[in-house]
Amino acid sequence: MNYAIENPESSLSPYFLNFYQRSIPVDSVQNIFSSFSANNKQSLDGKKIHSSLKKMIVKVDDAAPDFNVVDISGNKLSLDSFKGKYLLIDFWADWCKPCIAKFPEVKSLINEYSDKGLEVLFVSFDETEDDWKKGVKKYDLNNWDHTFVGFNNIDSKESIGYQFDIKPIPAYILIDRNGKIIGRYASASKEGKTLIDLKEKLETLLN
Repeated sequence: MNYAIENPESSLSPYFLNFYQRSIPVDSVQNIFSSFSANNKQSLDGKKIHSSLKKMIVKVDDAAPDFNVVDISGNKLSLDSFKGKYLLIDFWADWCKPCIAKFPEVKSLINEYSDKGLEVLFVSFDETEDDWKKGVKKYDLNNWDHTFVGFNNIDSKESIGYQFDIKPIPAYILIDRNGKIIGRYASASKEGKTLIDLKEKLETLLN
């Protein structure tokens, strides 16, 4: 990011800004992008940044997008499927070591709060469905809801990852009983909120 800020004329700067843009505030992205040369703004990565800036990003206190997905058993799931419950969405992949490292904490939260109204949907960014299903089994996640986006579909406007503006991972979204986003954590947070903050939020809501 420092390179992109200090070298607005460099053809590498749009690549770096595009890669890291979800980790910094939108106004910072806008300021850095506005300093770029005309050629950089029209580059492939420059156009991606511009598109992201135009996109409305769902934030805390916004209504959650009404997603429609197919679960690991072939059943359809939507936001309405979890109406009346608190929903935690965990975006992960088998190739994402930080995602895997956080599973014990995530499982602990689920086990502690599932009987108090918390449900979870795991969303996979794995490269293939076979990798996804093997990962679900390998990490003993069979007891919960799962859906597959796939690495190649991350930027598809129809994908649940795009709808929640997720990239990179691990990322966690907390939705209340009425379908409102009440928390964004880890890579989904621009404020640096972690699973510790998520646990504190759940303690406030459900204890």
